[in-house]
Amino acid sequence: MRKIIFLLFLTFFFSGCFERAEEKVFAIHPNGYKKTSFWVYPNGEILKRNEWYSNGIKELEIPYKKNEPHGRFKRWTVFGDVAGVGYYKKGKKEGKWETFFDNKKVESRRFYKNDKKVGTWEGFFYNRNPAWIEYYQNDSAVGLWQKWYSNGVLEEENSCHLAEAEGFKKHYYADGKPQWKWNCRFGIKEGEATQYYPSGLLQLKYRYRNGQLNGPLNIYRANGRLWKREYWKQDVRDSIWAWYDTSEVLIRESRFHNGTGTAFGFCPSGDARLTCAESTFVKNRLDGKLYYYKEKSDLRFEEVWKDGVIKESRSFYPDSLGGGLASEGFWKEGKRNGLWRNWYASGILMDSLHFLNGERYGHQLSYDSTGKLYMHKELFGKNKPVIMHLLNDD
Repeated sequence: MRKIIFLLFLTFFFSGCFERAEEKVFAIHPNGYKKTSFWVYPNGEILKRNEWYSNGIKELEIPYKKNEPHGRFKRWTVFGDVAGVGYYKKGKKEGKWETFFDNKKVESRRFYKNDKKVGTWEGFFYNRNPAWIEYYQNDSAVGLWQKWYSNGVLEEENSCHLAEAEGFKKHYYADGKPQWKWNCRFGIKEGEATQYYPSGLLQLKYRYRNGQLNGPLNIYRANGRLWKREYWKQDVRDSIWAWYDTSEVLIRESRFHNGTGTAFGFCPSGDARLTCAESTFVKNRLDGKLYYYKEKSDLRFEEVWKDGVIKESRSFYPDSLGGGLASEGFWKEGKRNGLWRNWYASGILMDSLHFLNGERYGHQLSYDSTGKLYMHKELFGKNKPVIMHLLNDD
């Protein structure tokens, strides 16, 4: 009997000496389930923080000590499977951090020291083939980084880091052929850069100086012949630009000075000697009227730009259909704004639409090919009521 009384006394004594933490919910999901909660002692010290999915399953748990993250971090998927683990030490990431696939195999592995990236980081595909590898030293990227396609073919190499005096970045097609490459110094593009067709033939060749396009830029056709030669000076169009036909015979030249000049484009089909696009640049920005043709379209498109900002758009039917206006619209700050209209080739109005900040707003009118109004509606923005006007058959 005395032993029982003594045990009851000890239970009462220790329960009074050790205070329990209580869960306090700080955020909830719209469906009423808790979203964020902290376990807090009566003196205000935090024991741990939890995050929850809207289905009630815990998303992550972070232990605390002296009111900062300290201890083993853990994250779960929405189904309750472990998705990642790590460790905090006095509020900072420390040691190995891993993420997992749903089969519990490692998806990625990262290392920290005093919250700084260190060592070898690596990722894997679900089939266990390597996905990527990176190297860090005292939070700085170093060495040759690599990425792979899921079938094991190398996708990218990258040694272009701020900590490296010389490096490069190279990307490969899925069949292993090079796609593009550029060189760098201390993480900034420098020197020759190239781009290739899937066939392996050269498509582009140009140069950088201190991160800016500088010098000639050559564009080649898929058969390897020179198509266009540009010239850049510190990222600004400059000097003589030249265009060549399929036999590499010069067909057009244009002079740029400090970014001001006219550029041309070839027709998407037909005679390779014909240019079907024209753009005017002023101080390296589009300015004035430009025109172009789109592949698989007979329309001629026209745009009006001012100081690098588009103001108006138009399209025209081909001469065989009368050459009349097909569409016209206006822009404000890069978004459709104001009146936009479309016409039939006969010249009869097809649509009269109104836009506000890129969205249809106000009266929207549509006509058939005889000019008869068949639809009239009013819009007042996204997720707002639409007013449909009844039209008489008369």
